[in-house]
Amino acid sequence: MDAVSSPIGAACTAAALLAAVYFVKQRISYSRRSNVARIPGPPSRSWLLGNMMDFFLPPEYGTYEMAWQREYGPVYRLSGCLGTDRLMLSDPLALQALMHGHDFDHDRVLGTTVGFIFGKDSVIATRGADHKRLRAALSSMFNAGATRGYVSVVQKAALEVVEFLDSQEVDGRATDVCPALHSAALRIISEIVVSDPDAVSTEYSHVNAQLAELPCNRTPASLITECIMSLLPPVFMESMFAYAPGSPPSVFRQARDLGTRFGHDIVRRKLEEAEADGVELDGDVLGEMLKSVRTKGNKHQLTDGLIADQAAVLIFSGQETTASTLTFSLWELARNPELQAELRDEIVSKADIDPDPSVLENMPLLNAFIKEALRLYPAEASTDRTATVDTVLPMSQPIRTPSGEVISEIRIRKGQLVTAAIGSYQRLESCWGPDAQQFRPSRWLNGENYQAQTLGAYANLFTFWGGARMCLGWRLAVLEMQVMIFELLRRFTFSVSPEAEVKVLMGQILVPVYKNKHGKRMKGIPLLVKRLE
Repeated sequence: MDAVSSPIGAACTAAALLAAVYFVKQRISYSRRSNVARIPGPPSRSWLLGNMMDFFLPPEYGTYEMAWQREYGPVYRLSGCLGTDRLMLSDPLALQALMHGHDFDHDRVLGTTVGFIFGKDSVIATRGADHKRLRAALSSMFNAGATRGYVSVVQKAALEVVEFLDSQEVDGRATDVCPALHSAALRIISEIVVSDPDAVSTEYSHVNAQLAELPCNRTPASLITECIMSLLPPVFMESMFAYAPGSPPSVFRQARDLGTRFGHDIVRRKLEEAEADGVELDGDVLGEMLKSVRTKGNKHQLTDGLIADQAAVLIFSGQETTASTLTFSLWELARNPELQAELRDEIVSKADIDPDPSVLENMPLLNAFIKEALRLYPAEASTDRTATVDTVLPMSQPIRTPSGEVISEIRIRKGQLVTAAIGSYQRLESCWGPDAQQFRPSRWLNGENYQAQTLGAYANLFTFWGGARMCLGWRLAVLEMQVMIFELLRRFTFSVSPEAEVKVLMGQILVPVYKNKHGKRMKGIPLLVKRLE
């Protein structure tokens, strides 16, 4: 019998619908009493959808969001579905409090979703002491010293992209480099995590790409469904993910099954090979964690199963995020030939030297370019948090409420949904200057400094988040961008294809799309690529 039509599935669906009616009524009553209702923001388009169509499904990322920020400032209210409210934050002081405080957690939908897909014991889903313990076990493999040791892995993948472009005999023809960059990013993270660049199957890689793009395909009905799910206990959401037909639940199930199998198969194979051959476990991320289990003390209290549960989230994070920003980086170089030529001159001046970290870190324009790409094209443009207790968020700039009251902090009630608008913060004029919407790497070279608060791990950017949830692999992401641009730009020129109109959409990450000659929407950016003489 099909799981969806089973009595269990039908019972879960009926229970979810009944619970939804109750929780929606409770949520609407809560929203009417919330302090966030006093914060100015754009008028709601409808009670059913609020401003959510404009926020999640604009013609292009930022069409409305940046306009709202200009009109209402870095703190404003959006109307959610079914009469709910969402607090939007790009104010650096508020984001700092959100990042470092203990009063906020993943919102219910996000927390349940990542737990379902990657496992409740994965580093992205765990909380408190368990999360701290897992991060400590993983961080030694992504610290500055460890990352320097990955240069050869990254360079090998970059040269494979070079070989791919040469095999295409590009010679000025339109070429979508996005697939090659994604393949390179996947091979890098796969070799670092499990010592095998080919460990991830085509099917698994494809499902991960689907996961990243799912939010691009939202509909009004799916937005309302997400809102209702946010009001339900996690057990109902998990039942829907497990039994509901269609996408996204079917993609969630496939990603969960493939990811779980991948992690546990890799761990089992590593242990069997080490025992059969009488050799030490590999020195990759999973191998080092497995070694720690077998050392005296096992200070992080790991188990083989717990280690296997980390593989899927590490692969997903490394596969999609950096490749997306790299694609946008090449697009910006193609759109600005003078910048491209200047950066190439800097790279060619080091052409006879291997791109080790000491060389890469001493290339001012290359690093300014990377910072600017990460500023304008953060892989994750926004992320949601929910207040776990009544709390207060400070603001760097006071705001005036519709009643005329001037406030410099916002009282947040337990359960309030808050959106960290990462992309908006990184285009905030008070932080980045009056031309914050423009791609201008020179802002990092001229001693310009608008930022008042320290955010994030790299260049005061929020791209990699910060605090206890800071991206573990941020140094690796920067290294990948440095090496990839170094190797590509000294061999090829990139220019814009006049036939491709590129748009930026907000999926799980920022996604570049264009229409092919048949009018079908495609992920990627076609560029005119030419080999240098």
